[in-house]
Amino acid sequence: MLSNKGQPVQCPNHRGHCTANVSERESIGDEGKYNEVLGDLISQDIKISNFTCDGDSRAIQGVRKSHGHNVGHLRDLRHLGNSLKRELNKAPFSKGMLKGHSKCNIRSRFALSVKARCIAELKASHKKLQGDIITLKKVMVNIISTIILCFNGYCGTSCAKYSYVCAGTNRQAKNFMPNNVKVKMVDSDQQVLRKCIEMVLGPAALDATKLLTTTQKCEAANRSYQAVNPKSVTFSRNCEGRIHGQVYKLNNGYANSVIAKTMELHANLTQGSKVIKQLAYEDRNDLNRKRTSATIKARALRARTRNYRYKLHEELHYGKGISDPKPDFEGLPHLKHHKYA
Repeated sequence: MLSNKGQPVQCPNHRGHCTANVSERESIGDEGKYNEVLGDLISQDIKISNFTCDGDSRAIQGVRKSHGHNVGHLRDLRHLGNSLKRELNKAPFSKGMLKGHSKCNIRSRFALSVKARCIAELKASHKKLQGDIITLKKVMVNIISTIILCFNGYCGTSCAKYSYVCAGTNRQAKNFMPNNVKVKMVDSDQQVLRKCIEMVLGPAALDATKLLTTTQKCEAANRSYQAVNPKSVTFSRNCEGRIHGQVYKLNNGYANSVIAKTMELHANLTQGSKVIKQLAYEDRNDLNRKRTSATIKARALRARTRNYRYKLHEELHYGKGISDPKPDFEGLPHLKHHKYA
């Protein structure tokens, strides 16, 4: 097929007709190319004005090739929050800002708390102001300053006045942080924290998240496809059938999809049989699980469980390589003036 495209190819010496349609040097994970092809297929029916993807994806390049360079690039909230967490973990804070028996763990929990607070402020302000970007950009200036004061231990009047999440009770600053750890920021720490927060709440970030769209449904669909077509196995003969069957299951439910497949194979199931009852039982349990997991009660239970586990983790004092021998570099002459070790 490559030779039909005018490309010089040298197929391996195997029997039968060669069905390769891409070169062996091409990447099978080229998101830009896939989205360009998909954009061309739907261009007659759908015109894309905004496209949401994570920051390290080339999918937007493919969409712009097929639908023009005016397509807006929106950021996924979850990936953007994770990027904020990573930057906070490696941000150049002062040594005395966070103190605890495990500074690495404390910094990670501090990053989680800041990330959760920023995402919560963003969603709450969008809901309160009904997505008015101009007003959002104005109020976010005070919100960012309020978040910095709140994590610095000055949670009170400013939070009650400007924050859409914190009522000034010092609760939001302790989402993931231990109760016995106090954050002591100097001016440089506050400036670094402000720069990090602006990744999510800054003017450019507000434009990129103006619709609060995410890629979670797409990620969930991809995970469901991996259940029948895992990456570690190549189903060259029935890959399309597996994917189509999974799509039918997602759209119609487990029981209906199984019954439809058996009818197509002329292996009809007897009404009222044990198989039908088991299918109905599993379908009902799956539906109840999905409904229950989205309720406020279930979300509150998950939050309490998370806080309980974090408190248990505070009691652990674990260090790597406590009894392992350490090299002694004191006697080496070339390290007297340069402390590399």
